[in-house]
Amino acid sequence: MRMKTKRNSLSIAQKIEILKKVSEGIATKTICEHYCIHKTVVSGIKKNKENIETFVSTTYRKYSSVSRLKKPLFPQKKPYLRGSWINEQNIML
Repeated sequence: MRMKTKRNSLSIAQKIEILKKVSEGIATKTICEHYCIHKTVVSGIKKNKENIETFVSTTYRKYSSVSRLKKPLFPQKKPYLRGSWINEQNIML
């Protein structure tokens, strides 16, 4: 019985590194051994070079330095607002 192999997913940064190594002239076999991927994955990355570079230039770098993209569900209230509300409640009593 044949054993199942784990699929390796590559990040955008790794795909950019692979494209740089290909442009430097490093052999596909060497790249495949380094990232534990098949040669068809490298050829697919080469084939989609324009799409990857477009994605990186338009989307990826815009958000790479942002630590949090999603706004918090319950933003913290200003402490002075809470104090004024308590004062208003005391005045009404």
